[in-house]
Amino acid sequence: MILSTSTNLYCERPDGRVLPIEQTLTAASKAGFQTFDMSFYEYSFPGSQFLTEDWQAWAQTICNTAQKQNLRFHQCHAYTYDFLDPTLTEQQRRRQEQLVFRSIDCCAMLGAKVLVTHVSTGSRLNCSRLQMEEYNRRYLRSIMDYAAERGMKVAAENQYSAQAKPTEIFYASPEQIVEFVNSFEDDRLGVCWDFEHGAIMELDQGAAVRTLGKHLLATHVSDTVSKTFEPYMHVMPFTGMLDWRPIMKALKEIGYEGAFSFEAHNFLKKLPDELTQPALAFSYQIGTYLMNLAE
Repeated sequence: MILSTSTNLYCERPDGRVLPIEQTLTAASKAGFQTFDMSFYEYSFPGSQFLTEDWQAWAQTICNTAQKQNLRFHQCHAYTYDFLDPTLTEQQRRRQEQLVFRSIDCCAMLGAKVLVTHVSTGSRLNCSRLQMEEYNRRYLRSIMDYAAERGMKVAAENQYSAQAKPTEIFYASPEQIVEFVNSFEDDRLGVCWDFEHGAIMELDQGAAVRTLGKHLLATHVSDTVSKTFEPYMHVMPFTGMLDWRPIMKALKEIGYEGAFSFEAHNFLKKLPDELTQPALAFSYQIGTYLMNLAE
C-alpha cells in the first residue's frame, strides 16, 4: 500500500486563490509526501490553464516539477460531469467530453497507473436500473479503451446520497458495485472506494473493503462530521465519525497494494498560510500512523 495525497490537500486558500500546482507539490513533498493523486476539480475553474489550448504545456510543467523532486502520481482523478444530464446542450456535452479526455491525457503524461472516474446515478432521468446500467457501461467502456491505450486502468468511484439507502441508488452498495464491475468481464475496470461516501451511507467499511477485494484499485481517504454540510466534510482521519482501525485491518487482509490517498481538502482550506506547512506535516504523520496499522 502506498501513502498518497490528492493535490487538493493544499490547493484552495481562504481568500479564494487556487495555488499553482508547483507550490502544492513542493509544500506537500517537504512535509513527506512523495506520491500524489492529481485532482482536476480544482483546475477546472475559469482562468485555469487546463481549460486553454496551452493545457499540454501546463501538464508538462507538472511533470517537470515532479521529476525534479522525485515525486510520482500513482492514481489521478479525471475531470467528471453528469453524462446522463438531459439538460445539457450538444455544445455543452462536446465541451465536457473534451475536458474528460484531455484530463486523461494529462494523467497519462504524469505517469499515473490508475484513473479514477465517476458513474452517473441517472438522477435526472426516468429510466430503469437496467437502462441506467447500460448507459454507464457504454460510457465507462469509452473511458477504459482510451485509458488503456495510455497505460492506465480505470477505477469507478462509489456514489452516495444522504437521503437514500445504499440499495436505492446506483453504484453505492459494495455488493451491487461488484456485480456491475463483474458484468464487464474486463480487468481494466475496478473500483475507487471513497470511505467518506461509505460513511455517509452508513456502511460497514471493513466489510465493504472485503467485498470489493481484488476489484479495489484506488481509494479516497477522508473523514467527515456531517452527511450534507460540505465545509464539515473531507477532513483528515480521526477528526470525524469514521473508525479507521477496522478499515486498515481489512485493507491488510485483502492485500491491497494501491494508493491510500487523502482527499481531505477542507482540513487546510481555511488555515492561514503560516499554519499550512505544520498542518501538512501533521497530515503526513496521520498517514504514516494509518499505514503502520496495516502492517
